[in-house]
Amino acid sequence: MRKIARETGEDEDPNITLLSEKNIIVTSEEIEFFSCRHKSLYIIEPYKEFDYKEICRTMKKALSIIGYEDFVRIITRKGIKYMKYPRLVENWSITTNILEDLKVVHKIKGEEFTEDEWIEIQTSEPWKKSENQVAREIIALEICEHLNIST
Repeated sequence: MRKIARETGEDEDPNITLLSEKNIIVTSEEIEFFSCRHKSLYIIEPYKEFDYKEICRTMKKALSIIGYEDFVRIITRKGIKYMKYPRLVENWSITTNILEDLKVVHKIKGEEFTEDEWIEIQTSEPWKKSENQVAREIIALEICEHLNIST
């Protein structure tokens, strides 16, 4: 659960740091509506017209019934235009990452707890904070790979 510390910037993931140096922010602002199988967080990055149109086109396809306009927007910070849009991560990927971390780093095995104990653990505030941080890390890694940059 040390990943919670990253939320305060104490031990930030190198990919998140690398992106922030390029003015790309993976927020911890969560969007609830997409599905119970995904966690969705916002990305804020410098505005590029072509990229913005591509994001709008993709989101329009995905959200044709609801409308993408509520989720993709242009914002201004300190006189600079940015795009703000959601990015999805599958919950199983997040949980797998956390469980692997618990097993490898903390030597905690799943069979040490009953099903009820796991339910209690996974509904706890530290677990939820860890989920958001791990989602940020997964998204940051995907963006870094897409941009062909690495730490």
